[in-house]
Amino acid sequence: MTARPEKNKPRLPPDLSPADEARWWDEHRDYWDSVETDDELIAPQEIRRTKAINLRLPVDMIEALKLEAARRALPYQTLIQTWLKERLDSEASDSEGAEP
Repeated sequence: MTARPEKNKPRLPPDLSPADEARWWDEHRDYWDSVETDDELIAPQEIRRTKAINLRLPVDMIEALKLEAARRALPYQTLIQTWLKERLDSEASDSEGAEP
């Protein structure tokens, strides 16, 4: 029985600058065809329906929310939604531990 020659697999060299890494990827377009790994499976996420609401807030509060959102590189509506979700989750966990 003859031994099969090992396939030369390209390896991304360590410590490349972003420009050098981009050049490496351009020169090794067949890389993904040579990698022997399983595809990563991502479970489907439940699609949650949303509904628009009107909410009147003081102007200074909106400005503070926009500043905080900008600091976190988020849209301010996303920050509001995240904070509301965190608070609801916290309230739910607090009420689960409370005695009836």
